[in-house]
Amino acid sequence: MLRIAAIGAGGMLGADFTALARSLGCGVVEFDLPGFDIRRRGDARRAVESADVVANFAAYTDVDGAEKEKELCFAVNAEGAGILAEECARASKYLLHVGTDFVFGDKSLLPLKEDDETCPLNAYGESKLEGERLVLESGAEAGIIRIEWTYGINGRNFVSKILSRAEKNARIKVVDDQVGSPTWTLDASHAAMSMIRKSARGVFHFASLGYASRWELAKFAVEQAGIGAELIPCPSSEFNTAARRPMNSRFDCSKIDKILDRPRRDWRESLRGFIAELRHLQNCRI
Repeated sequence: MLRIAAIGAGGMLGADFTALARSLGCGVVEFDLPGFDIRRRGDARRAVESADVVANFAAYTDVDGAEKEKELCFAVNAEGAGILAEECARASKYLLHVGTDFVFGDKSLLPLKEDDETCPLNAYGESKLEGERLVLESGAEAGIIRIEWTYGINGRNFVSKILSRAEKNARIKVVDDQVGSPTWTLDASHAAMSMIRKSARGVFHFASLGYASRWELAKFAVEQAGIGAELIPCPSSEFNTAARRPMNSRFDCSKIDKILDRPRRDWRESLRGFIAELRHLQNCRI
C-alpha cells in the first residue's frame, strides 16, 4: 500500500486529496498546523520519513495579506518548500508540490505553457515562484502541478464568496477582465494522484477544460445555485486591492493531458457537480 505524507492536509485541496487517496486504497499520514510547521526542518524530516511519497499542499494563500506579510509568505511558500524538498532529496522520496498561475504576469493573452516567461505581479506570486525554484534545484525527484482558480468544499474561495454575496444582495459587481479556468479541487486531486502514480517530474499545468471570465464564472454559479441576484460586469480597476491580479490565467494543459488517468472535465460540468454537493451538505446540516 502506497503511503503518502500530505502536508497541509486540512486545507481546501489537501482535504480533497486526502479523502481521494484513501478511497483509492492509499495510506495517508496527515500533517498540518499547529502540530506541524513546514518552516521547521525537524517537522519536515518527520513527515518525509513517515511515508513513501510526499505531497505538499501547505501554502500562505492570502494574496492581499502577502503584501504586508511578505516575510511570512516567503517563509512558508519558498523557504518551507525548499526545506521539504531538501529532506525528500536526502531520503530519496518523490515530492509533489503545488504551484499557481500567479507566477505569470500579463505578457501574453495566449494559453500559458509551462516554460513561458514568468513575471509575478505580487508578493504571493513571487513567493510561489521562488518555492518552485528551490524545489527544482533541491535534487529531489519532484513534480510541480500548477493549478488555478480553485474552489472546494473545505475552504473559502471565489465561488463560495460569490454565492454568499449573491444570497445577501440583489445586485453585485464582478470583474470581467480576468480570464482563466475554474477548477474544482476534487479534479485537481485526481490530477495530483496521476502525477504521483507516474512519479512525473518537472512542471505541469492543470485546470478544467475551457475558459471563462470571473463574471461568467460567477453568473453560472449563481444560476446553478438558483439565486436570483443580478451580476454586473465591471473592470478590475473598480476594486482597490492590495495585490494586482493577472488578467490572463489561461493554461495550456496539453503536457499533463498525456499522463492523466482520466480526461479533464469542462469547468461547467465540474461546477455543477460542486454546487450539487454543496447543496447536499447544506441539506444534511438542516
